[in-house]
Amino acid sequence: MSAELLLSRLKRVRRSGPDSHMASCPGPLHANGDRHPSLHVTDKSGVVLLRCFSGCEPSEVVAAAGMDLVDLFPARSDHGKPIKSPVFKSDVFKLIRHETTVVWLIGCDLQKGKSVPQADYTRLGEAVAKLERIAEAAYDS
Repeated sequence: MSAELLLSRLKRVRRSGPDSHMASCPGPLHANGDRHPSLHVTDKSGVVLLRCFSGCEPSEVVAAAGMDLVDLFPARSDHGKPIKSPVFKSDVFKLIRHETTVVWLIGCDLQKGKSVPQADYTRLGEAVAKLERIAEAAYDS
């Protein structure tokens, strides 16, 4: 992927050099907004590099933009065999913890008989799908 998809989901984007931009970071350290853009985005041959100068982790920034870390790496092949994008164990465990928390919170509301909005049902399905993809990837490796 090029940086274009990520940049299209960010605010206050401005070019800061060849193949690089500054933008407002959507990460968790900017709950009240990032009025002075602190996210540096660089596109190096299709690999998107991120750096939040306030300290947000790339996985947090990407998740806040509604994407996955694998979206930052180009799909490549070597003699017809797909090359796996680099995945960091710590990011996988953070994703698992986050998605299981989503499932648990919505499940608690359902068990208590609370009225759950359609958006929560949709998010529950997304969380389960992500966890299933992680399980399949772990099984395949």
